[in-house]
Amino acid sequence: MRKLVFLVALCIASIAANAQQRFEPSVQSYYDFSIDNYDNKAFGIDLILGWRFCDYFKAGMGVGLGGADVLAYERTTPLMHYETWDNIVTLPLYANAKMNLFKEGISPFVSFDIGYTFSLDNSVDGLGLMLRPAVGVDIPVGDKSKIYVYVGYKSQQFQKRFYSNIVDADSYSKSTKTASQLEVALGYSF
Repeated sequence: MRKLVFLVALCIASIAANAQQRFEPSVQSYYDFSIDNYDNKAFGIDLILGWRFCDYFKAGMGVGLGGADVLAYERTTPLMHYETWDNIVTLPLYANAKMNLFKEGISPFVSFDIGYTFSLDNSVDGLGLMLRPAVGVDIPVGDKSKIYVYVGYKSQQFQKRFYSNIVDADSYSKSTKTASQLEVALGYSF
């Protein structure tokens, strides 16, 4: 914990002493494995436009394009219950923060993303808040470029419709659910 506090203080001092910032974009591909009962899976590619404020801290904005398999609606009748799954195209927009442990060489890191995922299809009522903490490692492959891998937890909200033929064939209710996923990603910073 002391080391983390020291690194944060070092970053703040570095920003104050030297106002230069480095633009550091990166691109990553990911796959999300479901770790809950909703069985939502996703994949995609993201572009992160980041600025390195010091040797240990980077922050920026991310945008992506992906695909997901989501629970769109459920229907219950007196005799049966069934679910409908839709494959959708997603557009995540998020803020990204990344803190490296070492200044040079192979460096472990922690990162955190917070944002909103939009559905580009009309087949589902919507997605929502996305949170993604992760741990990974940067591996230098050039003067300023790096390959990185990470494993993270992703929390993704989604809305589904629940139809019930018990009362009225056309009645439904919407509910917001949160899917839990294990995310694995491979990226390149340049």
